[in-house]
Amino acid sequence: MAISRDEILRNAHNVASLPLIYTRINEAVDQRSSSMAAIGAIIQEDTGLSARILRLANSAFYGYPSQIGTIEKALTIIGLKPMRDLALATSMMQIFKDIPEDVINMKSFWEHSIACGVTARILAIRQRQPNAESYFLGGILHDIGQLILLQQIPQQIKYLLQLGERQNSLIVELERKELGFDHAGLGGRLLRMWKLPAFLISMVAAHHNPSSATQFKKAAAVIHFADILAHTLKMGASCEKNIPKLDAQAWDILDLTPATLPIIAEQVQIHYDSAASIILDH
Repeated sequence: MAISRDEILRNAHNVASLPLIYTRINEAVDQRSSSMAAIGAIIQEDTGLSARILRLANSAFYGYPSQIGTIEKALTIIGLKPMRDLALATSMMQIFKDIPEDVINMKSFWEHSIACGVTARILAIRQRQPNAESYFLGGILHDIGQLILLQQIPQQIKYLLQLGERQNSLIVELERKELGFDHAGLGGRLLRMWKLPAFLISMVAAHHNPSSATQFKKAAAVIHFADILAHTLKMGASCEKNIPKLDAQAWDILDLTPATLPIIAEQVQIHYDSAASIILDH
């Protein structure tokens, strides 16, 4: 029996609202009267998040010359919005920690998502995007629709994965054929429910078809290409075992050349290990 995107989201009670720690941080960040100390106090209630933020501030991601030892100092280095994004990224791993391992290797899934996030951030910086740090979160969340499907209809997705392997087909195409929608659109709907920024919604919803984005085409193109490069570099694996098809318009939008790809790939390799160790808590 077919199930719609809306039914799946209604049944996904654990993702119906944003994680509490993210909501509290978000409210504090949006209130101009909130001090750095007050925001730091909220973060310190979550020891895992506090440790990750300190590790991020001291990582190659930011290259600060001396050791950062306090949350307040770390927030001045990282910035409030990237810190908020990190809170959401780490919360996602807790929300989806119970997905059956016989369907997908979750460690490998998150490795791919992190590689996509690192690549997207590098591309956004090269493109001189004003909110480049948020592209890291876009990469982390790009396959969140797959997680919802794995959580809500694991046996159907297991069947699609097996079918894709037999036919050597892209899973996103099988989703459209068998379910009537794909994980990208489902993820976009979830982010819309969460009232996240429109450019993040576009990144997720259109990452397999950036030409279809009605706005923020460059943001969608960045995540699209970052996803493909992460697959090509074999840095983790999502449900998709094959390399997704490149959207020619996305290539033109990003104005990349074959000569720049080894440079970008090298930068990804440099930053990936530190990002993965922070997010996955290696």
